Amino acid sequence: MLGDNYIEINGVKLTPSTFDYQIAAVETVNQSEAGTDIVITSRLAKYTFNASWTGIDSSLLDTIEGFCLENTVTLKYKEKEYTCRARGAAPRLLGKSYKYRRSDGLWDVNLTFTQI
Repeated sequence: MLGDNYIEINGVKLTPSTFDYQIAAVETVNQSEAGTDIVITSRLAKYTFNASWTGIDSSLLDTIEGFCLENTVTLKYKEKEYTCRARGAAPRLLGKSYKYRRSDGLWDVNLTFTQI
């Protein structure tokens, strides 16, 4: 059952505003002279997780940006751990939130975690 802090990244429990994932197969597909597919399957279940946070303060933004500066992170979801690359952070400052006290504003940020 999902509850507060339902994902964990490098030991940091987080609750994203939105969270989804895709499962894809890693395959090399070639065609024979007869037109049939010749498939070499390298992996059947490669996960890609997408998370977004809305209205976070600058300290949490720094934590999330820090994940992108590491080669790999450990993402824990539903008691299972995945070794992933965290990439694609593009923070967006919310309008006039720079006036928010004790912070450099409120931010929206999306992040993609790709299983290695």
